[in-house]
Amino acid sequence: MALYFFDVDDGIFMRDEIGTELADDKCALVEARQAMAELGKDLVSRDGLGTSLSMVVRNAEGKALFELRLTFAVDDAPPSS
Repeated sequence: MALYFFDVDDGIFMRDEIGTELADDKCALVEARQAMAELGKDLVSRDGLGTSLSMVVRNAEGKALFELRLTFAVDDAPPSS
């Protein structure tokens, strides 16, 4: 098992100081995707026309392995022709 850290930024940076033990990098990516899907649900309920969320997955040595980004944007409808 290896230790992975999941840092989240949704306008406020939250550094994971505890970490999660997982079998390998592939499991860490699966975990990150699942977490982003759950956190992304909050994007649709926020005020404003656009919101973004990012997550960086680090290993025990602090090396960034993956960066995931999710953006929810609302554009004005194009003018009718």
